[in-house]
Amino acid sequence: MKDKKFLYITLILCFGGLITFYGFPFIEGITRTIFEENKLSLGKYISLFGNSSFRVAVKNTSIFTLVSVLLINMYSFSVALLLWRGRSKWCLVGLILPYVVPVISTVSAWLFMMNRISSQLLYGDYSIVVIVIIYIWKYSGFHILVYYSGIRSIPKSHFEAAVIDGASTSQIIRSIVIPESRSFAVFNLIFSILHSFKMFRDIYILFGNYPPKNVYLIQHFIQNNYTALSYDNVLCAGYVFVGIVLIVFVPLFVRERKDERYYES
Repeated sequence: MKDKKFLYITLILCFGGLITFYGFPFIEGITRTIFEENKLSLGKYISLFGNSSFRVAVKNTSIFTLVSVLLINMYSFSVALLLWRGRSKWCLVGLILPYVVPVISTVSAWLFMMNRISSQLLYGDYSIVVIVIIYIWKYSGFHILVYYSGIRSIPKSHFEAAVIDGASTSQIIRSIVIPESRSFAVFNLIFSILHSFKMFRDIYILFGNYPPKNVYLIQHFIQNNYTALSYDNVLCAGYVFVGIVLIVFVPLFVRERKDERYYES
C-alpha cells in the first residue's frame, strides 16, 4: 500500500512539473501566435512563410533530413548484413567510436581535413554533401549496432528451415531478414531523424550563425531571430518545426505499435 502511495505521489509530481513548466508555456505560446488583439489571426504565420530566409531553411532542413536519413539507413543495414555474414564483431567497436567522441573533437578533425584537401568542399556548393558524409560517419555506428542486434535476434530455426528448402542468400535476406527487422528499422528511422536534427551543433561549430546557403537550417533561423529579439518569428518557427516533427513521427509510432501487436499475437 505504501509503495502504491509513493508511486502515485511521484507520478503526480512528475506530471505536475511537466504540465507546469512545459505544457502551460507551450499552450500560451500557441495562443500568442494565433491571436492578435483578442482575435484569431494567422498573420504571424503568413508573415513567417513570406520570409525568404525561413523558406530556404525549411527547404534545406527537409532535403538534408530526407537524404541523410535514407542514406544512413541503407548504409547501416548493408554493413550490418556484412557483419552478420562475416561474423566480425570487433568492427562494431570502431564504428561506434565517432558516436561517443565529443562534437568539438570530431568537427575540428573534419575542419582540418577539409581545409587541407580543398576549402571549396566545405564552403562551396558541396557543403551539404560534406555535412551528409559527416552525419553518416558519426551516427552510422549506432544504427549499424541496432540493425545488427535485430538480425542476430532472429531465431536460427528460420534460417535453418530456409537453407533446407534450398533458399539462396538473397532470398533469405528478402524473405526473412528484412521482414523480421521491421521494428528495428522503425526504431532506426526515428532516431536517424533525431540525429539529423542534432547535426545543427556540428554545422554551427563549422560555420557559425551564417553557414553556406545550402546548409542553412531551421535551427539557424530560430537562433538568429532569437538573437535579433524577433520573438514572434522564433515562436512561429518553433511551432512549425514541431508540426513537421509530428507529421513525420506519428505515422512511425503508429507503425511501431502495429508491429508490436503483430509480434505479440
